[in-house]
Amino acid sequence: HVAALPPVLIGRGEHEEWYTAAQAAHDVDVLRTGGVAVSEHVFPAGHVRHRSFAERAGEFLDEIQPVRHTGVRP
Repeated sequence: HVAALPPVLIGRGEHEEWYTAAQAAHDVDVLRTGGVAVSEHVFPAGHVRHRSFAERAGEFLDEIQPVRHTGVRP
C-alpha cells in the first residue's frame, strides 16, 4: 500500500533511455495519488550515477529528517 511509504526521491537522467520521463511521470502520479510526498530530480545525463543526484539526495535526507545538533560529538 503506497500510503505507508515515507517521502520518496526519484532521480533520472534527462537523456535516460531505460527509465523514461513518461515512466517517471507515471510513478510520481501513482505515488502522489496514494498520498506519498514525492520529489523528482532530473540531471543532465543518461542512466548513470551523477554528482548532482548525490547532492540532491543529501538535501532530500536533510529535508525529511533534519539533523539534530546535540552538542555531543560522535
